[in-house]
Amino acid sequence: MALVTEPDVIIVGSGPAGVSAAWPLVEAGHSVAMLDAAEKAAPDPPDGDIETFRRRDDTWRHAFGDDFTGLGFGDEQSPKFATRIGRAVLSANTERPAIEAQNFTATRSIAAGGLSKLWGAFVTVFDERDLRAFPIGPSDLADSYRAIAARIGISGADDDLGPFHGSNLPLQAPDWLLPIGRSLMTRYQNGKKTENFQLGLARNAVLTRGLEGRSACNKCGLCLYGCARGAIYDSAQDLVPLSKRANFRYHAASHVIGLRPNGGRGPGVEIRHAGEPQILNAKALVLAAGTINSSALALGAAGWAGKSIRLLANPAAAIAFLVPSFLAQPLSGSGFSLGQLSYRLELGATDYATGVVYTADMLPFSALASHIPFSRHAALQLSQVLATAIVIATCYVSGRFSANHLTLGAELDGSALHIAGDITPQARRHLGAAVKLLSRAMRRLGAFAIPGSFSLLNPGADGHLAGTLPMQADGHDLTTTRDGELRPWKNIFVVDGACLSDLPAKHCTFTIMANADRIGRVLANRLATI
Repeated sequence: MALVTEPDVIIVGSGPAGVSAAWPLVEAGHSVAMLDAAEKAAPDPPDGDIETFRRRDDTWRHAFGDDFTGLGFGDEQSPKFATRIGRAVLSANTERPAIEAQNFTATRSIAAGGLSKLWGAFVTVFDERDLRAFPIGPSDLADSYRAIAARIGISGADDDLGPFHGSNLPLQAPDWLLPIGRSLMTRYQNGKKTENFQLGLARNAVLTRGLEGRSACNKCGLCLYGCARGAIYDSAQDLVPLSKRANFRYHAASHVIGLRPNGGRGPGVEIRHAGEPQILNAKALVLAAGTINSSALALGAAGWAGKSIRLLANPAAAIAFLVPSFLAQPLSGSGFSLGQLSYRLELGATDYATGVVYTADMLPFSALASHIPFSRHAALQLSQVLATAIVIATCYVSGRFSANHLTLGAELDGSALHIAGDITPQARRHLGAAVKLLSRAMRRLGAFAIPGSFSLLNPGADGHLAGTLPMQADGHDLTTTRDGELRPWKNIFVVDGACLSDLPAKHCTFTIMANADRIGRVLANRLATI
């Protein structure tokens, strides 16, 4: 498809932020060109169910990739990263902009739909406490949260964590809860509750009722390897209805390699489309390429080679629990491998930790074995016996305790990025305290922490990257206004995680989508007056 010449808006990236900004602009009648570096479609996910999948001859291909590169992924990373679809979606460090990472897992993507092809589909809102460092408040995002929830479909319940995850949202019934999750939830509901621990069902962007061409979850157990039914939302699904609109054009294989902030007819981008260099201008430009890629474009345009900016990520940990009442159960032939439950832990007057509880029986035995403190062979053997009785909990604390920095290199053409990561002593203390509180709370529910299973994730491995071009009421160059406009330029907007002012302990994708929708509406109104 030939590139649209001078659309009203150029959007760089097709991830959750990009499509969320696109919808209000397209519905307002503005012409939108979405540029995406994706050159080929992600591989098809397996069909059937987990029972037949375990017996298939090509199981290895979906678990570790066509070339077995998934076998090289460390135990501290999500097993999703090692899968065939994970290998296709994640960008290599050598891809432009090249990344040199030290003690940091640089998660980014140039695939259609971006990292939403791999996300855990967990959704939660930022409340007033979470937005205290932002120039916007809950009322600014409320309409957009509801619009996104209605569009993508969310299953969950208004339980004890209802206000924490967001009230007044359209929810589908959570038809994916497994017996071990139901058991933990029942014991929590029937037991004595404490002020510093709350448990509830996970909120998942997973359909339990069909929605616009997507089928409901059938609990096939193959969530880790992609969803053949489309029940798990990913933003590439939105490209189909968007592309049916006459004023929207999606351009794959369009690598944006530079910004031209002060083009004669508005901001522009320098791209390589089908291998050929081109310049494209518009009335407005929206950066939605993901925190790392959008930051690299902004740093390059500002000539900030050699200058370091802060990169937020959630310090995170994982721990495994044994639920003895589920020992010696046969492996199920069906299930659901995304989040079962979620929790909140209060850590004093100003901070909290939160996380998600997953069952282990749908995970590859190699991933489960990493949480069992025995030799590799013994752990693999034991994991097959214990899988039905183990749950794994993640734990996140605020990104302000992270100590990561991103720098555009000054060498050669200045396109390489250097990322240095660190886990601060304060983050270690908060995670340690949170896991102790969680272990005590889970013990009351009949789940016991497996000794030696606690592990800290490498900085960045959580995939929650944000804050490099933060929204500030009054800020210096390479910050953004409350409406996401990138200083010092006009009509360049940032809508992905880069523009978040802070990174609370919560998962951030739902808020990124809502904020992108909000900024899209602001931009649509502005363009109407031009």
